[in-house]
Amino acid sequence: MSGIAGGVTEIKFADATTGYATSSGGYSTPFSLYKTSDGGLSWAPIYTSPAAITVSDLILVDASTGYILAQDASHNATIIRISVGAVGTSSTFPAYTFFECGHFSSATDGFITAGTAGTAPAFYILKTTDGGSSWTATYTSGNNFQSAMAFDGASTGFAVGGRGLQTSDGGSSWSLMDTASFYGFGSPFDMAIRNGVRIIVGEYGLIRRQAGTTAASNITSQLAA
Repeated sequence: MSGIAGGVTEIKFADATTGYATSSGGYSTPFSLYKTSDGGLSWAPIYTSPAAITVSDLILVDASTGYILAQDASHNATIIRISVGAVGTSSTFPAYTFFECGHFSSATDGFITAGTAGTAPAFYILKTTDGGSSWTATYTSGNNFQSAMAFDGASTGFAVGGRGLQTSDGGSSWSLMDTASFYGFGSPFDMAIRNGVRIIVGEYGLIRRQAGTTAASNITSQLAA
């Protein structure tokens, strides 16, 4: 993908051969979506937006269905859908300033984290059961943004940001997991779950490892420069 405008901001693979990547230069260059069908050996642009937007997350359900969380030039949160392997419809949500991350268990059921800016910011976890046509808030906070989300099975999920949240009912409700802020470990950027263990990467090259449903067994390490 050499020679593209801006930079590659997100890349996800649905299987061994099919993957998608987003390119965005913030508010200076248009957003583009690329697709590979040969395991990343070659990439082809399948969509370029008419306006510049910033991308915060790329969520794939399968090889032909996905969701791109973004923000438009007017600072409205935006969802761009991947349908049948190409860009489908997009929706703008003026009630929110940005979307950060999300998780979809199917083409219809999913969660995203949202926020509003200003003097009294608020942060939300939103749930959809109709592919993003409508959303309901399952968590609201005045000071707890969520920048990464991952599920371990259908019922157990985690979201991290200012503090950690967990759900045991498939996201219908969320509860505070960590009593200490993540800021001391660097703001989280991404999270992965393997065999019940969560690996969280953040600022300053820091890696945080969590097991179980509390923060008691955390181990912190730092990548060498």
